[in-house]
Amino acid sequence: MKIKISLIILVLLFGMVEVFSQTIDDVLSQVMKNNKELQAARQLFQAQQVGYKTGLAPEDPRIEYGKTWGNQLEVRKFGLSQKIDFPTVYLHKKKAAALKSQQSEFEVLRKKTDILHETRLLCIELIFLQKRQKELRRRLENAQNLFESAKRKSESGEASILEFNKAKLSFLKQQNENRFLTFQYEDAKKRLTKLNGGNPIAFSQSEYPLFAGKNDTVEVVQAYLQKNPKILFYQAETKVLDAEYRSLKAQCLPDFEFGYALEKKQGENVNGVRFGMSIPLWKNTKKLKFKQQQQLYNEKFTESSLENEKSFIRRQIEKVNALEKNYQQLRESLQSSDNAELLNKAYAGGQISAIEYYLELAYFYDIIDEYLRTEYEFNIAVASLYKFDF
Repeated sequence: MKIKISLIILVLLFGMVEVFSQTIDDVLSQVMKNNKELQAARQLFQAQQVGYKTGLAPEDPRIEYGKTWGNQLEVRKFGLSQKIDFPTVYLHKKKAAALKSQQSEFEVLRKKTDILHETRLLCIELIFLQKRQKELRRRLENAQNLFESAKRKSESGEASILEFNKAKLSFLKQQNENRFLTFQYEDAKKRLTKLNGGNPIAFSQSEYPLFAGKNDTVEVVQAYLQKNPKILFYQAETKVLDAEYRSLKAQCLPDFEFGYALEKKQGENVNGVRFGMSIPLWKNTKKLKFKQQQQLYNEKFTESSLENEKSFIRRQIEKVNALEKNYQQLRESLQSSDNAELLNKAYAGGQISAIEYYLELAYFYDIIDEYLRTEYEFNIAVASLYKFDF
């Protein structure tokens, strides 16, 4: 019995380790498995695969029976016939179906990359909120110490009511900011739970992810376009429309009908074969013109989409470079000195007034906030460069 209990405890402990040590890659794996939209997209894909295989075979055979009668005469007729299109029609239909099947894969891929990219951005947001939470807790502790010190000095007459009020308002402000940040963090966790199909998921990674990407701008653009499922979908649409056009064109050729006929009357049987052929004159004329217009539209639309994506990724590269420069400058500036510590010492030693202290401290906090925000935006921009790398 003890052995069983011990095993259960071990299993629970290992399960807890797995839950509380989730990295971004772990979260992406969970979302890929549990997300409801992805599950629905996969189901739709399976249904589409079946649907694309319909209509590829010839029409069903036709059986006919007729009976007529008159004065002392009765006639019975039997018939069996099969209609088929020109053979190349089936080849083009089959090719179009295969291309549509491939195109639907790109649609699923687009849904997958959109959801995983959203998840990755949300994880980066959580890391940012964790970093900001750590900073605000430090500020809250400092504000609380100053408030308690100012309160003691005010009671003993060493500090003015103005200094006490400054410390009190600063402490209240830090409490409010911490409270609101807690709400933001919990809200982000709820959104992550929603993406994970309603299943709560712990996320403990505290540092931003490293992207093993290419440094050359041309290579980054090429890789982005080659993996972009939206572009792949439009390019596949071009092939589908071409196959459908060829199929319609093949349907302008004659279709054939073969059959067997039997006629019985007054004890005499007459039988033989039947053959028919259509004379296509205007059946698909308008359809062909419509399909041609669709091809022209899709060609222009694909070109436009490709240029839009190129423009976006190039702007994104410029944005990443600008944010990286700002981020590094701010980091170097903050690493060179701890202004908060220096300000505390100067204020405690009476070198600066309360007003000077809080003004300088607010300015220093603004620099830290700008650094954290720039670092966050930089990582968001980099993640967008490698949106399709999963």
